[in-house]
Formats: sequence, C-alpha cells, structure tokens
Amino acid sequence: NLHPCQCAAAQIEKGKIPDHVRRVLDSYKALGCVSRELINLLRPQVGCDLFYTPVGVDDEFFLPVQNMPLTVLCPVEEKNIGSRGHGYSVKKWELLHEIMRQSSVEFKFLPRRLNIDEMAGWYRGGNVCLCLSHSEGGPLGPIEAGAGGAIPLSTPVGTMTELIQPGVNGELFNTVDEVVGILA
Repeated sequence: NLHPCQCAAAQIEKGKIPDHVRRVLDSYKALGCVSRELINLLRPQVGCDLFYTPVGVDDEFFLPVQNMPLTVLCPVEEKNIGSRGHGYSVKKWELLHEIMRQSSVEFKFLPRRLNIDEMAGWYRGGNVCLCLSHSEGGPLGPIEAGAGGAIPLSTPVGTMTELIQPGVNGELFNTVDEVVGILA
C-alpha cells in the first residue's frame, strides 16, 4: 500500500497533479517551495504564485569535524533497517548493507528516537552523514548533519541536488562503488 502523499508525488513527477491536490494548492494566493524542480513541475498546473524559499542552509555549516576517525552517521534507528522510513520515504537498504560490507569505516545509527538537543549531539559524533532515500521532500537528515559539522553523502533526491555542491559541501551518489570510493 502506498501512502497517499507517495501516490500524489508519483503523479506530480509524471506531470499531472491529482485534482484533490490541485484544489488545495489553488486555494492559496502564493506558495513557497523548497525546490526549483518542484516549482517547474507545479507552475503550469496551479493558479497561485510560486516562490523559491530554500531551507536555510549556509555552506559554512558543511565543514568536517577535525581530528576524528571517519565515522558515517546513518540517521535511522538500527532496528528499522530494512523497513520503510518515517513518513513515506523509502530507503535504499540494499545499498547500505553493501556499503557496510565493502567499507572499513565505522557506521553509527540512532540508538532510539532522539529529541532535538540529543540529535545535535548525535550529529556531532560523526563526520559524514549517509542519506539512502529513493524519494524525499527534503531530506532533513543531511541538512541537520551539515549544521552539526558532518558532510552529507546523499542519493540525488529531494532538495539535495540543489543544496549539495559536489566536492564543495557534500557528495551525491547512485551506486555502492561511488560511496565506497568517496569513503576510501
């Protein structure tokens, strides 16, 4: 069973906004979108004004933690590996298992659901954050990790293609070999 938002997102990606979604969007005079790609998909189909309002990310936040052995943060509870993520994001778990098998670095998972203060400390406990999503609106994990000093490594999903400048403030990847090469 697909989450209703996942169905709507899939239809929007195919160029058609479901009627119930269009009615909601058209009820506004203007909408802020975190992605230019989303604006390009929506603009021809909605009657309201669309404005690009990116997540407040400063490239200065994306700096590696100094003098720490390479530790890869995976912002998910280890017990949830293999299941669907929070909301309707779906993770590429097969990539994670293969990356862990081929890489000699330490991987750190969330011990449990953490509050906001605990999350900041957890993100400071590593220097790379791995995002393995098939689809996302954000995702927030790499952004939060960057604010904590970890470099985001992400699939090209959501706003990551707009926020990550490969080689500058993070890396985008599609394959296990790309991640293992980045971590080497």
